[in-house]
Amino acid sequence: MLMFSYTNFDGRSVNESNAYKNAAPCPTLFVANLGPNASEQELNQVFSRCHGFLKLKMQSTYGAPVAFVDFKDTACSTEALSHLQGTLLYSSPGEGMRLEYAKSRMGMRSKKSK
Repeated sequence: MLMFSYTNFDGRSVNESNAYKNAAPCPTLFVANLGPNASEQELNQVFSRCHGFLKLKMQSTYGAPVAFVDFKDTACSTEALSHLQGTLLYSSPGEGMRLEYAKSRMGMRSKKSK
């Protein structure tokens, strides 16, 4: 049975570290420091329990996988960021996930003008 709380995930302790806040608050979170075996299903199990979760997209363009997680609003993404920062996944090589606000909302990237 899968057990989850904001202090542990299935019995594994959460590594609480300072939240990365390089970008302005946004409804979409950027998720890094995922192990090479991380799966979209595993991430959905974690993030779908968060209030306001809408969707998740995983990429592994440059080797290590990363994900973008979209929430209903900035309040929901902020709550998820503060509660899940440093969470260890089963597929994790030993360090927790690193969450930060995405540079823009998922699906709303602005086109660069030349």
